[in-house]
Amino acid sequence: MNEKKLLDHSRNIVQHYEAHPKLIESSPANYLAFCGNLMNALFNGKEDEELTEYSKKYLKLPSHLALKRLPRTNGTIFQRAYVLLLNMHLIDGDFDKALEHIPAIEKGMKSHKKFILEGHKTNLQTLVALVYFSIGADDKALDWSNMVLARKTKDIIEDFYYANNILQLII
Repeated sequence: MNEKKLLDHSRNIVQHYEAHPKLIESSPANYLAFCGNLMNALFNGKEDEELTEYSKKYLKLPSHLALKRLPRTNGTIFQRAYVLLLNMHLIDGDFDKALEHIPAIEKGMKSHKKFILEGHKTNLQTLVALVYFSIGADDKALDWSNMVLARKTKDIIEDFYYANNILQLII
């Protein structure tokens, strides 16, 4: 399936669920997965404006009654949305827009601490470090990269570990 077909298919599935709320009620985990797939398809299709708009909607999903039943919903939604948004802004070289997300990321990393997997936490921290590095805020970049380097489970995040060591050498 090519990217355009995948994007259209993802949109159609999410629209179908939203047109039939009982589907969301009966299988909230599937709906959440389809929403995540749509966000990935938007990112891969370089649909930046739609991804930005959909991310706002996606971040509000935990308030949906059916999704409140899923224990990791808030953390999953938080990490997926911000990883995609930061990646999009970094690729586009739009560091000011990436910076706008950092306060929400800091807040979310505290409030969703129990529900964000270590690899996702590391990914977010690395992306924030890259944003700061890209704008020349070396001290803040080091602070964020040090969060990654301080992990006890370096074996599962080896790529991030080495990338952050290189970032520290550059700074």
